[in-house]
Amino acid sequence: MNTILIISTPFAFATLLSLLLTPFVRRLSIVLRLGDLADGERKLHRGFIPNLGGVAIFIAFMFAAFAAAVVEPEFYQFIRNGFWSVLLGGTLIFATGLSDDVAGLDFKQKFSLQLFAALVVVFLGGYHIETLRNPFTDNVIVLPYWAGAVLTLFWITGVCNAINLIDGMDGLAGGVTAIASAAMMAISFLCGDTVMTMNYAILFGATIGFLRYNFSPASIFMGDTGALFIGFVFACLAIHYKHKATTAVMLVVPMLVLGFPILDTLLAPIRRLLQGQHPFKADRLHLHHRLMDTFSLSQKNTVLLIYAICFLLCSTAIAVTAVRDEFIPLIISAVAAITVIGILGLGYVSQSRLNSSSGESGSSIHPFSK
Repeated sequence: MNTILIISTPFAFATLLSLLLTPFVRRLSIVLRLGDLADGERKLHRGFIPNLGGVAIFIAFMFAAFAAAVVEPEFYQFIRNGFWSVLLGGTLIFATGLSDDVAGLDFKQKFSLQLFAALVVVFLGGYHIETLRNPFTDNVIVLPYWAGAVLTLFWITGVCNAINLIDGMDGLAGGVTAIASAAMMAISFLCGDTVMTMNYAILFGATIGFLRYNFSPASIFMGDTGALFIGFVFACLAIHYKHKATTAVMLVVPMLVLGFPILDTLLAPIRRLLQGQHPFKADRLHLHHRLMDTFSLSQKNTVLLIYAICFLLCSTAIAVTAVRDEFIPLIISAVAAITVIGILGLGYVSQSRLNSSSGESGSSIHPFSK
């Protein structure tokens, strides 16, 4: 019962802060005229929507984390032992997203700042991927420090942009990351890791409080400020995640719970190359767009369908942590097969061929375009 109280208190604090701060941030965004105008194509909302919701998420997470450090010695020690670098890097990534939402940054500027924030975590905080294991064999590869550092930088910046890319419908990015955070919170709790459970509980609370105002019809967006920050924190926590002292599921589990945004990020440049376009040219062929068009769904029902998909992926991740290692290849193979069938069912291959032959062009070139 004491453990439940330790976990639920920072969760409740983060949720309450996010609930209270989001309306204030929304009013401020409206006064400053900072938001997104619908374009009837990729931006599917109506009219002008303020986009600084990430400010509320950031403040809620940071205050709840520091409050947890004050009341829980183990969490304070966790911050001292390296998590301080994640909080510092998260502040830098927050500033990056805020600058982009307020003034606009070109890709080189934004990516350089993301990379710098990731470097803080890797070289000052000591966060890096040390080993890789082929889930289909027992082979474990111990990475040289430089290789682990490069892979970690790729992972952090990749997850940041994956969350940012799916922020294209009311409540989509917020709901997906809330489900993923809740799943990792449950997994950490089942593994007896109180500190990691608290971290995910804080992230879950900060996100779910904001989602109250972001779900369709949204009255505020998280913007790059929130998407990059959530992605950054989640990526760093995933590196720290351990289960039964084995590397078998270290990154498999986080990749499963974030399966939807990661898949969308991987498909984006591939389909554009197949269409004969620049791999980073904006289009309206993201997974959420294809689901909505293929099944003739409303925006709200599309988001609910994606929630269901993410829930199934998260349930699979929980199952991976519970089964013996020899069953993991079977589970991964089943997920991969279903994913391929789903991609084909959404018509990505035929659509790519059609667009390539017709010479269809997209919007202006911008890496990691939504």
